[in-house]
Amino acid sequence: MWLELLEYAERVETLRQERARVSAVLKSKRADGLGHWPAGKARSTLTLPERARVIRKLRKATVDLESVRAVARTLEISDRQIRRIFAGEQQPTEWLRDLVDARL
Repeated sequence: MWLELLEYAERVETLRQERARVSAVLKSKRADGLGHWPAGKARSTLTLPERARVIRKLRKATVDLESVRAVARTLEISDRQIRRIFAGEQQPTEWLRDLVDARL
């Protein structure tokens, strides 16, 4: 019985050490500690006022055209992309800013 408990304790300790090693490898290398940027996710270099202006134009267009889907159709983008921007899950990019300025 004691031997089984000792073996179990050793396995637990080995797993803890492995988890600590993996955590150290995946830890952010950035100075601000914010972590890495997810692969495939577009980065936006727009300033806060520029992003706010794009979102305001999208919201106004949604009211004028009566639906997110109609705005998406006008911009030829996914309505889900607009919904993600409204929900704060995604930020407008330079490409979207230029598209909104040209078409809305």
